[in-house]
Amino acid sequence: MEPSTAVASASGAADSIPKRVIAASLSVADTVPPTDARRETCGSLSRLLAAGSGQQRPGDDDRVLLQYTTFSRTGNALDSSATHGEPVAESVRNLAPGLSCIVKRMRVGEARRVWVPAALRPASDEGERSVPAADLILDVTLRDLTRAPQRPVDYAAPPASAQRTATGLRFQTLRRGSGNQRPVANSRVTIYHSGWTNQGVLFASSVLAGEPASYLAYELPTGLSEGVQLMRVGDKIRFWLPERLAYATASRNAPKGPVVFDVELLAID
Repeated sequence: MEPSTAVASASGAADSIPKRVIAASLSVADTVPPTDARRETCGSLSRLLAAGSGQQRPGDDDRVLLQYTTFSRTGNALDSSATHGEPVAESVRNLAPGLSCIVKRMRVGEARRVWVPAALRPASDEGERSVPAADLILDVTLRDLTRAPQRPVDYAAPPASAQRTATGLRFQTLRRGSGNQRPVANSRVTIYHSGWTNQGVLFASSVLAGEPASYLAYELPTGLSEGVQLMRVGDKIRFWLPERLAYATASRNAPKGPVVFDVELLAID
């Protein structure tokens, strides 16, 4: 089970938003931020191209569907979502530096031109040579927004009422199911799950992806593998995993420290 935030495919809501014309290049005048461009808190500049019709704005953990084109500082198009055949879906937290703070202010349907200074962009490594970052210009449209699952209020530590196993796993039943069977270590389980760090950061969610995930129980982090074997089909349980039962021996991209998971067991194969 990889500790990454899953993202879903485009929903029907995006189909009602007109696609912006993708420019092949920008004029020299358009590459320079105009005097009415807004300086954003993250250091970029942006200017409204088209107003949106939605009312909600994204949060850090929400998934956004973005149509975009990137340009060099000379106005040449470098990349475009049109080239890939569809908009890109990503959590706001994982967007490129200089872009996330802007997208968080946008409404669905809104389009902006963004000037990202080189200082906000990391150098890219190619073989033995590091390519210095350069100024970048983006035309970006927020086409859809999917809300992240609600963060537990007790993400930092389990409440006193949470039950405890011999290994130190803590858990609390959120909803009882009607099933009788429990999985074992080599059972394949179908679950909805969302995981947060003890700082409240969402790092994995099949709920946000819009479809359940399937794993062999022993493939899950140690504490979660133990936890799902306590569940019956239909149960929804919150688990608090100490670091040694979570991602202590996982890759550097895995969250450090204790984590909390909300898990709903849908099926056992």
